[in-house]
Amino acid sequence: MARLIVEREKILKNVAIVIKEVVTANIIAVVKGNGYGLSLVPYVRVLKEGGITFFAVSALTDCARLREAGIKDKLLLMTPLINADDVRAAIEMNVIMTVSSHDNAILISGAASELKKEALVHIKVDTGFGRYGFDPGEIEKIASVYNMVSGIKVDGIYSHLSDAFGKNKKHTLAQCKIFEEMLKELEKRGINPGTRHILNSCGTLRFKEYRYDAVRVGSAFLGRLPIKKRWGFERVGFLEGCVVSLRWLKKGHNVGYANVTKIKRPTLAAVVDVGYFDGFCLEKSKDTFRFSDCLRYMWGDFKKIFSPKISVVLKNKRATVLGRVAMNNMTIDVTRIECAVGDSVKMSINPLFVGAHVERVYV
Repeated sequence: MARLIVEREKILKNVAIVIKEVVTANIIAVVKGNGYGLSLVPYVRVLKEGGITFFAVSALTDCARLREAGIKDKLLLMTPLINADDVRAAIEMNVIMTVSSHDNAILISGAASELKKEALVHIKVDTGFGRYGFDPGEIEKIASVYNMVSGIKVDGIYSHLSDAFGKNKKHTLAQCKIFEEMLKELEKRGINPGTRHILNSCGTLRFKEYRYDAVRVGSAFLGRLPIKKRWGFERVGFLEGCVVSLRWLKKGHNVGYANVTKIKRPTLAAVVDVGYFDGFCLEKSKDTFRFSDCLRYMWGDFKKIFSPKISVVLKNKRATVLGRVAMNNMTIDVTRIECAVGDSVKMSINPLFVGAHVERVYV
């Protein structure tokens, strides 16, 4: 049965790297997507062990899971809420909500008044991502949330970068400049903006001058960064299955669906109880179609022609996958590996692709 093995010491090492790198700013750990696939509650507990005390999520249900697990640290909900019931629930859980528009602020104010409580919020500004947030030109509306909307306490303000990992820094620097100018406008009005943050993992490592009061770190804690890895981060987690069958296949024998693989020599084949249903060999669909992107996709596919083999690790040796990966299992070539039924098989994988049914085991 497939298991996602999560290596605590590697998480703690990655946390320590970030803490050492980021000296002047607080660290907000982004744990969206069920803790990037690592299982939200145990993942947060490991981050707390490493010294993190502020977390950000994208779903109200994540806030509830953390509070029910006894996690009392600061929580930022990055997705704006759109109905009063959810706002009231967030206030009761002492969650910092995101305010992305004046109407959003009024909704939160009304719910806070009903509960006779103060709602904590961070204001979101859209500096060029095109998702949630006030337009930077709406400075008067932003200022009014600080000064005029009752029942709300603005604890901070933030924005989100769209290309912090890109080779061309132009757009990131432009976004940071917009954010900086907006902060200056607030200060001119005598407004203390609260905790200021715009940098994500890649931005934190590449644009030190814009770390402000806090940075938001997610993928760096998993050691999965789309930039050159010169800081010593290690990838966290691997998928584990086991050998459930061993048998010799004769030369010419087919392996798997669509008859794409014929054995070229007598081969000892092992069946492993992990398949694409568990997340192995899944990948994100191609979703950008600029000419440069299409060329990049074509080049990636072309390279696979010359290195088409998928492999797993068994007894610290590489074993090639034979044929197509099936829903619940795969077949591997173990002709040159001494092994037995029940032996562990390890697979490199992005935890986000691992099925929810797969047990997460922290070691």
